Amino acid sequence: MAVTRYKKIALTGGAVGALDSVDGANLLDNDEAHVYVNGSAYHYQLDASSGATENSPYVISPDANAGTKRWILFQSGGTYAANTDVDTGAETVDTFPDTAGDGAEWLYVIKKGTANLRTGHMLAAWDANLNTVAYAEDSTEDLGDTSDLALTVDINSNNVRFLATAASDNWSVKAFRRLL
Repeated sequence: MAVTRYKKIALTGGAVGALDSVDGANLLDNDEAHVYVNGSAYHYQLDASSGATENSPYVISPDANAGTKRWILFQSGGTYAANTDVDTGAETVDTFPDTAGDGAEWLYVIKKGTANLRTGHMLAAWDANLNTVAYAEDSTEDLGDTSDLALTVDINSNNVRFLATAASDNWSVKAFRRLL
């Protein structure tokens, strides 16, 4: 039997364009869906016998005729974020609601001029109910000197923020986030 592929622009909400708006009566096991929301790509496979509780973005249930059919997330493409003019003080590179997931990872590159750069990996986990965050960073050695820029993660007004704090002007921070 042929696999049907769906392309959508929202995860839930039931409106035209949302993944949960696809009538379960029309879905077959192993159908695929690709959902593009706010710069993030989510890839799903239908499990016709799952019956799992809906938990967006991980498990999406059709609004009509769901039965035990569930869209199961099998890959999240990630989101590009950048602040290419970080000056003295703390500035936001990326932000999103703390209810969007339980953790994230960012692959990043920071640069000032042509001689000062490093690339690395930031991991964060948070508890949206307690507004607590734990994070860890791993990076390459500097090419030049990047000691004037530090990266952190916090929660502010129910949003997770990936922050760059600079002791000097004109830093560029580019990142690719995968929400977990």
